[in-house]
Amino acid sequence: MLSSLITQKDTKPQLAVHIKAALKAGMAKAEILALIQHLIIYVGFPATINALNTAKEVFDALEHP
Repeated sequence: MLSSLITQKDTKPQLAVHIKAALKAGMAKAEILALIQHLIIYVGFPATINALNTAKEVFDALEHP
C-alpha cells in the first residue's frame, strides 16, 4: 500500500497513516526508506522527496511524542 500511495503523489495524510501501520506491523524504518528510494525511478524525484519527508515526520513524531 505504501508504494501505491507514493505513486499517487498527493496523499501525505494517508501515507503517514500507512507508514505508522507498517512500523506497527514490524517493518523496519530502513525498509520503508529503501522502498521509497527505490520508487524514484518510477514516480520521479519530487514525489520521492515528499514521501521521504513524510516518513521523516512520522519517525520524528513517534520518537519524540
